[in-house]
Amino acid sequence: RRFFLYDTLSGIESGEEAPTVVRYPKEITLQIRLQEGDGSRLLVPLLMIRYGEVALSGDICERHVNFGVVYIRERDQTFVVAMVVVACALGLLIWSIRVATYTRKNMKVAIDGETLRFIVLSLFTATADTILLVLFFISTLVYLGFKGADNIHTLPPRGHDLDTFVALLIVAFVGKFLHIV
Repeated sequence: RRFFLYDTLSGIESGEEAPTVVRYPKEITLQIRLQEGDGSRLLVPLLMIRYGEVALSGDICERHVNFGVVYIRERDQTFVVAMVVVACALGLLIWSIRVATYTRKNMKVAIDGETLRFIVLSLFTATADTILLVLFFISTLVYLGFKGADNIHTLPPRGHDLDTFVALLIVAFVGKFLHIV
């Protein structure tokens, strides 16, 4: 396929000899997808160009072109599974410590209504605390990845990843709200 860096021919109106506008690349993105299973192999790159135009009304002006490279790789599910297992273990540990502390402090052996209420509410609290810790960890990684960068060559989480992040944040805040109430 062909692409151009500036174009005056398409700016010529029918019946005119001189162009009225010049089209130039406003944004150039090179998208490189890594093959699934083998991260060392690349698929055919995709060059995406978004054009802008400048009217030739007399003044010549300077335009900036944004260039970016986006690498796309399917995430390895091992990291996601490991993070879920660690988060569940951490949540279970927080919950069991709270329940053990409560039962020792109140010298409860049998589970009555008040103890059952505390166990259920502390489960919500431990879940919310764990989710907030995981989200803080993910946010810290994203922040450190993009901190102080003049040009970003990768994209922060979007689409499904962002929806999952927002859903977990809502669940965490609902858990904290139930703990406060």
